[in-house]
Amino acid sequence: MRQKSAVLGMAAAAAFAGASFSALAAPCPSFAQMSTYLSGGANATCTVLDKTISGMSLTNVAPTNFTSTTQFVEPVTVTNDPGISFPSVGSAVGTGPNTFTITYTITAPSSDPMTDASLAINGTTFPASGSSFPAGSFQVSETLSNGKSLSASDSSLTDSTTFAPTTSLTVTDSGTVTLAILFAVTNQFSETPTTVPEPSSLVLLGVGLSALGVVRRRKRS
Repeated sequence: MRQKSAVLGMAAAAAFAGASFSALAAPCPSFAQMSTYLSGGANATCTVLDKTISGMSLTNVAPTNFTSTTQFVEPVTVTNDPGISFPSVGSAVGTGPNTFTITYTITAPSSDPMTDASLAINGTTFPASGSSFPAGSFQVSETLSNGKSLSASDSSLTDSTTFAPTTSLTVTDSGTVTLAILFAVTNQFSETPTTVPEPSSLVLLGVGLSALGVVRRRKRS
């Protein structure tokens, strides 16, 4: 009876371990307002494929005579190259630039560490010809917590960098928009799958082998 109880106890431990290690936040929704991603929001922690997005903050400074833009969040669900995009709807029209800073943390499982990042920015600016406004512009600089940096603008739309495998990055996008509409900043993080088992797999393997040993000893006795 004690041996049977031990086997049942190990099986229960295995089920608990699997549940605790495999539990993930809900997927990040498509085209949701950024306010739901900020602290206390419905998506303050969510997932893009096997990556977790958390700790997002936004600073948006719109000078006088600017029409403030509304930031949204769009997950980029590309296999082995997931990420997150920040499309903005509205216009920045007036005197002086419209500046913003977006910060968040992206976390990856040990089986799929991040090995490079890419940044893209695009949008539509007001043309100089046929308008009372000069031509607009938009640019963004990105810094990563591992010391890497990227930059992009309406004249150089993309940038990328590689780095040693990591499972956590804090990302800061600082942008300036002048006389622009419908612009977006897109971050993606490539991964290189490894053969290293996740902690949950190791726990389940150990518990399973222990239970098998008890059963075999019971049959011999």
